[in-house]
Amino acid sequence: MSTSSAGYWTANLERLSQSQGELAAHLATLPLCNVRMLANPQGLLVGQTWDVAHQQWVALCDPNDPVGEAERDADVLWTRNAKIFCVFGLGLGYFPAALARRLEPHQRMAIFDPSPMHYLAAMHAIDMAPLQSSERRVEIFVGDGLLPILENWWLGLQSHEKFHIAQPMRCGFTAACDAATYDALVNKTGEMLRYQAVGLATWRQFGACIGDSDLGNLPEYLMTPGLDQLQGLWQGKPAVCIAAGPSLQKNLAVLMDPAVRNKVAVLTVGTVYALVEKLGIQPDVVTTIDFQYLNWTDQFRRVPLDMAPPLVYLHSTHPSTVRRWPGARFVGLNASDTTAWMSQYAEPKPYAAQVQTVAHLNLVIAALMGANPIILMGQDLSMPATSHHALGARAQDTAPQENFDSHVEMPGFDGQPVWSRHSLLSMHTVFGQLIAAHPDRTFVNCTEGGLALVGAQNMPLADVLAQLPPGDGTRLAPLIEAKARVYRPQPRLDAVQTDLARIDAGLVRLQAMATRVLDLAQLWYAASDDAKPAPLQELMSCDGILQEEGLAFGQIAVRSFEIIELMATIPPMPDTLEAELQRMNVERLTQVAQAILREAPHVHQVVTHTLRRLDDVALALKPNGQPPTSARIWEALARESCVSVAHVLRQWPQSEPRLHVQLAWHQQRYQATQT
Repeated sequence: MSTSSAGYWTANLERLSQSQGELAAHLATLPLCNVRMLANPQGLLVGQTWDVAHQQWVALCDPNDPVGEAERDADVLWTRNAKIFCVFGLGLGYFPAALARRLEPHQRMAIFDPSPMHYLAAMHAIDMAPLQSSERRVEIFVGDGLLPILENWWLGLQSHEKFHIAQPMRCGFTAACDAATYDALVNKTGEMLRYQAVGLATWRQFGACIGDSDLGNLPEYLMTPGLDQLQGLWQGKPAVCIAAGPSLQKNLAVLMDPAVRNKVAVLTVGTVYALVEKLGIQPDVVTTIDFQYLNWTDQFRRVPLDMAPPLVYLHSTHPSTVRRWPGARFVGLNASDTTAWMSQYAEPKPYAAQVQTVAHLNLVIAALMGANPIILMGQDLSMPATSHHALGARAQDTAPQENFDSHVEMPGFDGQPVWSRHSLLSMHTVFGQLIAAHPDRTFVNCTEGGLALVGAQNMPLADVLAQLPPGDGTRLAPLIEAKARVYRPQPRLDAVQTDLARIDAGLVRLQAMATRVLDLAQLWYAASDDAKPAPLQELMSCDGILQEEGLAFGQIAVRSFEIIELMATIPPMPDTLEAELQRMNVERLTQVAQAILREAPHVHQVVTHTLRRLDDVALALKPNGQPPTSARIWEALARESCVSVAHVLRQWPQSEPRLHVQLAWHQQRYQATQT
């Protein structure tokens, strides 16, 4: 070991012990194996690692000038316009350390290396301070089992970081040493980047719909049982999850056989509920997640719902479907600031945040209920060139030949090429995550087309059903409905009404602030240099109101992707001229003010409507009072508060208005199917 490197080990180990004591203790006792090191002519430690697969030594860095090469590479690959850096391969640490030294406060980096020996060698070879300093926000992950760690790291990114991700970097030695492991890490990163891109694209396109649904479904959230109420209801019994892929028509008729139907529980997505119902296959569960109004108008409005099965929905589902569903309902929460805020007003209800498509929700529910095996139908994640969903499915889309730009050709599980798209490949990733989370279950993909699902067996439906024992006559739907009947909500109604009123008042203050910001911005632009400080100072004070009215501002921000992008902006350079900083701040506040004035009236409308419907919820939560009058029930119906009416009917089965209320409720549902 060279003189210049002799002191690195002690200092590096001491720093590591302060932040990761367990890892430091492990490395201190670990012998250095499969890595050989020596000093080059400049006295720097260089080395090689042993590639077991090819039985050869592979250089971990440039043997002649490891520092110079690392610095040159870091100069090329570092950019200020990124917040996230990801490096595969620690090696002797020369390049990761050079990159870490360039990180600014808004940036962070993760390094993944399956070999602890590389970490141990780097502790001897270089000064690890740039990689171990908490100020630089560098994380190093080494050892076996990195794939789930990598996946969780990407899932843990904050919203503002997802906008600015540098192209992942792979150190040169990884192409010749343990390449298969590094390939898997790189491929998984590609999947996660696609997953993040799909999430951002959905938010950009449908943020307003999601924001409206999250607030509009608040009364139902308070009164509806969560997914946890379904825990273990179908333990060890088979379930079929029906999706709307083009191959569905190949096998759907098999479930029409009563003997087959009695063997399995059937969960169907809302897009094919009408088709399944028409064929006489009464499902046990219908699932839906779509936050657009089309969720109601295209999937359910014209389908008779008198004998509707239980509905399981994601909280961001369009309120029209949730309010008008006459059967039992169970809710799973999407991951949003709104659901995080409102979760304090009811008993804990589980999240289903990983759900990207309604078919994911099918699988989540089947696994939660303990179903085994879980059989998937119509889960193509691909499509023929001339179609996009199964015949009879109520879905809007384009066939590949109608929109080539958004489609990609991929090999199917039988080796033949199939059409897919990046959003479907992201959904494929989530299926893999869900299946991997339940290693004790058997998943069978009976799609007979499309992409293979990692962790699932591929088998024709008839072969799977032939292996199942005869049914015992038990049906899942009655078990679920019984759970809904005994559920007794205990919402903190006064607290949520108070906070909604605060949001409404905050919207008024934000609009006044936004109007003032636009006036001040005009004054600032028109003022001379000497006169600019006065309007600028008042403008900056307006920024504080955004923090004070965070609850109201959050409801606007979720609807306006423009605000999210502004919040994710890279900070200006430290040496930016004061005049330029002022201009940037004025422009930012002006854009925020414009978004507030555009979105606040709509948020006010949704909040006001939700507050009125919460009054109807209060009516349904008073079982010891007097029965409500018919006029009061009609008033609730006019606000589409079917959830309240349903509770009233259960609490007052012998009350005088019973028949009148039932008639009004059914009449409303009938009219909804005809309009």
